[in-house]
Amino acid sequence: MALLLEGLAEQPGVRLRLYGPNLVGDGGDAGATVEIPTGSAVEVVRYVVPHDLALPPSLLVGGLRLLEPLLVAAGTGGALPRPAAVRPITG
Repeated sequence: MALLLEGLAEQPGVRLRLYGPNLVGDGGDAGATVEIPTGSAVEVVRYVVPHDLALPPSLLVGGLRLLEPLLVAAGTGGALPRPAAVRPITG
C-alpha cells in the first residue's frame, strides 16, 4: 500500500485524502504510526480542537468523534468510505 501511495503522490489529476483512525483530536493524540507520503496529490485530513474555547477540549473531541462519519461525508461529497475488509451485501 505504501508503494501505491508513494507512486500516486505526485501524479497530476489525482487527489488522495488520507484519514487516520481518529479524524478529530486535541493536539496531544499520537500521530501516524507509519510515515505518510508527501506530494502535491496528498491531503492529510485531521481536525484539531483548540484549547482556548469555553468548553473543555476533551468534551468537544468526544462529541466530534461521534460525528466523524458525517465530517468525512461532508468532505467527500457525500460518499462514505467503508473499511476494505467489509464485504458488500448481495441479495
